[in-house]
Amino acid sequence: MPETTAPKDAFSEKTKLMNLAMKYTNGDMERAKFMVSGQYNDVKIIKGKFDIEETGIFGLLIIFINIPNRYIMHTDAFIQTDEHVMSKASIFDSWKAFYADLTNFIRIEEANSVPSYEFKLYIANTLESHNIYSEIESDNLEHLTRILTDMINKFYQNAFVNCKLSIDNTNSLTMELADIPIHEPKNKLDKESERPDGELTEKITAIESKAEYVLNGRIIISPIKGKHISEIKVGEKIKILLTSSDTINKQVAKSLKALSEDNEILPISMRVTEKFPMEKKGYYIYGLIAKNVLVRIIEEEDVKIETDTVQKIVKSAKAEKKSSDSRTIIYIVLLIGLLFIIFFLILIIL
Repeated sequence: MPETTAPKDAFSEKTKLMNLAMKYTNGDMERAKFMVSGQYNDVKIIKGKFDIEETGIFGLLIIFINIPNRYIMHTDAFIQTDEHVMSKASIFDSWKAFYADLTNFIRIEEANSVPSYEFKLYIANTLESHNIYSEIESDNLEHLTRILTDMINKFYQNAFVNCKLSIDNTNSLTMELADIPIHEPKNKLDKESERPDGELTEKITAIESKAEYVLNGRIIISPIKGKHISEIKVGEKIKILLTSSDTINKQVAKSLKALSEDNEILPISMRVTEKFPMEKKGYYIYGLIAKNVLVRIIEEEDVKIETDTVQKIVKSAKAEKKSSDSRTIIYIVLLIGLLFIIFFLILIIL
């Protein structure tokens, strides 16, 4: 019995992780998939250690920053007057080890520590106003150290501050699984209702788990001769464009001879393997463009799209027009030739 339930349990666990990850990827299934597998990091962590010699204050600081959405997820600090306690923690340890040391100090040394709530609030609010996201994204330690040193200096009223920092990477899912309190901005919380529900997510996960690569694409609209998405059936071929220009997308396009001389991705033919409605309106469309390469398309309107049939009709019409144009040219040449012959005969007679 355990053997039969194990794969089901593993699938349920993966679905649960996907649901959690999608909270932090704004519903992007591909990024959520990479986040679950540990291949996508959206969080930068500042680990800091500082001391103020003249007041005998020593501090540890950790800040979790969401880079894509540009907000501070969590801030924590421990401030002490005992340098010996602080020497046990190193900013060059992994962020998990550093965070564990910091939280242990707060728990064990609370009686001897300096209140840090106002300090944490000040750091978080001031960092937001400094707009330091580009410096964090580029790991500009020198500039960040200068900014934080200046902030601590002002909080402790122009005291001389010695501050050292290091930066680590992680993702929001790892933070949640580690039970780290996460502050989420209001506009992000408002979007949670837009994510697919558990049943739909499970279906999407099952479809995407069968492919090695899942790429994002978009349909090509054909308002006159196209076919409504609602009329498209599984097995039909439609024309699509890959929406990303990264290495994987370009390699796939090149293998399908859909890469121009200017390195631009051209339209690709895709066989529809799955099509089902979204929760409110629109459709999820999946299709294969190569072995183990699946394309995901999310379209909110029932628009007319280009299919291979449309493409063939257009090509046929162009071929007929070209043939017709060729015949017209031949007729004109023959007519001109006939006129020359008539003119030449008239000259002979005269």
